Amino acid sequence: MTVEALLGVGVIGESSAIHKSAKASGVSFADWLGGEVNQVNQQLAAADSAARTLATGEAENLHQVMIALDKAQLSMSLMVEVRNRLLESYQEVMRMSI
Repeated sequence: MTVEALLGVGVIGESSAIHKSAKASGVSFADWLGGEVNQVNQQLAAADSAARTLATGEAENLHQVMIALDKAQLSMSLMVEVRNRLLESYQEVMRMSI
C-alpha cells in the first residue's frame, strides 16, 4: 500500500455526527465527562441528604427519599459500567500489535 492511497482516507471520525456536534458546541470530551461525574456526585449528595432527613424524622414523604436513593444508585451503577467499558476498550487497544 502506498502513501498516496492512505491520503484519501482522511482522519478517522472526522465526519461523524458526534464529532461535528462536539466541535459546534465547543465542549471537549474531558469537560463533558467532568460534568457528568459532577452530576452523579450531586445526585449522591442529594440522596445522602434525603437519607439524613429520613433518619432524623424530618422527611415528610418516604417516596421522595426512595426515589432520590434509587436515582443515585442507578447513576452510580451506570458510571461504573461506563468506566468498565472504557477500561476494557483501552486494554484491548493496548493489546493490539502494530
